[in-house]
Formats: sequence, C-alpha cells, structure tokens
Amino acid sequence: MKLDDFIKEEKKPWEEDGIEWREVKIKDVCKRRSENVIPDGDKDIYVGLEHIQSGEIELKRWDYSGKVKSTKYRFYPNDILYGKLRPYLDKAVVATKEGICSTDFIVIQAIEDKILPYYLVFFLHTKSFVDYTTSMMKGVHLPRVSWSTIKNVKIPLPFRNGKPDLETQRKIVEYIEANFSRIDGIIERKKRELERLDELWESALEQAFRPKAGEEWREVKLKAATEDIKSGGTPSRRKEEYWKNGTIPWVKIQDIPEDGFVSTTEEKITEIGLRNSSAKLLPEGTILFTIFATIGRVGILNIKAATNQAIAGIIPKREYDTKYMYWVLRKFGENLKDRGRGGAQNNVNLTFLRNLKIPVPFRKGKPDLEKQREIAQYLDSVYEKIRMLKEKIHNQISQLEEMKESILEEVFNHQVLTS
Repeated sequence: MKLDDFIKEEKKPWEEDGIEWREVKIKDVCKRRSENVIPDGDKDIYVGLEHIQSGEIELKRWDYSGKVKSTKYRFYPNDILYGKLRPYLDKAVVATKEGICSTDFIVIQAIEDKILPYYLVFFLHTKSFVDYTTSMMKGVHLPRVSWSTIKNVKIPLPFRNGKPDLETQRKIVEYIEANFSRIDGIIERKKRELERLDELWESALEQAFRPKAGEEWREVKLKAATEDIKSGGTPSRRKEEYWKNGTIPWVKIQDIPEDGFVSTTEEKITEIGLRNSSAKLLPEGTILFTIFATIGRVGILNIKAATNQAIAGIIPKREYDTKYMYWVLRKFGENLKDRGRGGAQNNVNLTFLRNLKIPVPFRKGKPDLEKQREIAQYLDSVYEKIRMLKEKIHNQISQLEEMKESILEEVFNHQVLTS
C-alpha cells in the first residue's frame, strides 16, 4: 500500500496561487476557556477522557452530569476538548454540543476569524505535536501537559492578503476528511475480515470437539485426566534473598504469550524463595490456566518453572495428549470470557477446575490418544493459518493508520517550534 494510491488530487488546496504561509502561536488564534461548573443534576452532558478514543476528531460519546460531583469545565459547540493527561494518548475532539467535561481536558476556543476548529484539531493530532507535548509532560503517576506549554506551539496557517485564509483552511479540512474517510472505510473492511477470522476459528474449535458418527466420546472430569492440578504462589517481596539472583523462572499472567508456549519469564525466584512460599516447581509440558484476574488464558511450559497464585498448573496423565488438553482448556477459557463479557462474575478455583468436565474421544473403553493427537494437529494447523492471515491484516491496518499520519504531516509540513 502506498499513500499515492489513495491521494488522487493533482493540486493540493494549499498549493493555490496567492497563499502565504506563516507560523503563528496557538495562543494568537485561540483562547483557553476556563468556565468552572458545579454539576447540578442530570441536565448537562458530561465528557471524561474515557469517552474519547485516540485520534478521534469529533465528540461522539458522553454521559450525564448526574454521575459527577466535583468542579468541571463548561464547553460549547465548536470548542476543542484537548486531553492534557498523558498526551501521548492523542485525545482531542471538536465538541458538537454544549456540556461539561473533566478537568483533565483543556477547553480551547478557536477565534472565529483566525482559525477553524477542525483545522486546529487536525493539527493537534499530528505526530510532531503529539511527540512534542509528550516530551513536555510533567508528573510521574499522572503525567500532564499544561496550557502554558501548548499555547506557544507554532501552527502553520495559510494567509491571503495579510489575513488568515479561512477558505483555504476549509478546503484543507475537506481534503483531510475526504482522504481519511476513504482510508477509514478500508480499515473498517479489514476489521470485519478479522471478525470473520475469529468466527472461523471459533467454529473450528467447536467442530473439533463434536463427535462424528460412529465415534465414542465421553465427558471426563479434569482431575481424572491429570496427575495433579496445582496452584502457584508469590514469595514475599520483603525478603531480598527470595528474589535476588534467582534462577527459577516464575510465571505471571503476562508471561503467557498469544501462542501459549512459555519459554522465558520476566522474573525469577531463588530456591529459598520457592521453599518458603506456596509456589511449586512445575515440569516442562505443564498446562497453565489462569484462574483469576485474567481468567481462562492457557499456556504450556517449555521450561521448568513456578507460577504465581493467579495460575494453576495442570499435569496431564500419559493417556491424554498435552496439546489436545491445551486446546480443550482454551475452548473452555474462551467460553468463560464470553460469559464474563455478558456480565457474569466468574470465580475459578482449583475445586471448580478439578471437577470441570472435558470432552475426550475414546476407543475400546480407553482414551484414544491417536485421535487426540489428530485433533490437536488439525487445530494447530488451522490456528497457524488464521494467525498468519490476522497478522497480515493487522500490518495492513497499521500501514493505513500510518497513511493518515502522513497526510497530516504533509498538510502541516513544519517543525514544532516554541519561543
């Protein structure tokens, strides 16, 4: 994909004769609106940072003021709400109606005869502006950028006859919107492709564990299919000797990658830390299943390791294929996640896990190890094909998002300057 494939205009709106470009400070074309409000009932819409997605241009979501109490800022149609908290999140939108907002925003009023609100908000989304404000943020836990910082940033403006040229600004906004719309349309199609691949995988997972005519399948409790199911533990952080120069890999939820195979861990514990905690050393080939925090993530140990208490270690018996068990538990984990998204509270403990019934193919009254391996190999193959297709689509989406950045940089071709 190339930017030129999307940009078809021969002459850009900023290339017209008679246009003079100048860099002006934001404070010279905008004002900060600092109208404090104490929320009074549900009469106002309320906007918090959570209502705005990174890179959005226009206000689309809000709540109501009855849910908030402390002092907020008033904003009006065509004001810009700029998220000053963690500016790298790139949150800046044009308000489409009147309301109140969190004090984590800077409310900016565009001066009517100098700059268009949408022209300004597109500038606020340029990579150079985001990088600059990110470099200037202050605070460790809640890093912010202030109005005093951004008001001196210089923005390139088209002038005509010595005055800001609003008509050219309007054409530039239309140019950006038209090209963004085309790119966003392609991104939406790519996202639907990802959804269809997810549906394909769910179908494959469902079909794999559905008995075919003439096959014998049984539901077996997990405890009957395993040598042991163990929970993990965390050695005391207060004891330096439990962690310093540790050699035993210690698995946390974030150590379990998407493909499931755990070969390395962020942290390691010592032998004395292992002995003086509820952590247990698990053998290679142990299946990992997360039982709280993030519930239902599944992995397989490629190394000997211990885990924290959020992860159960499941050691299959010899007549049960490890990868088959992995896929069965992954399907169960997906079902748990679906129930959780529906609002149910999922509590998974070892007793629940041990009594979990899993589908197993049998032959002549015994677990059919060959059939298990056949199913596992099939799911491995399908998963890998889908993974590669999804990776390709994600890369395409990233390229499309980069094209949008390139369009903004092309329009606002400048260095961010302050004085």
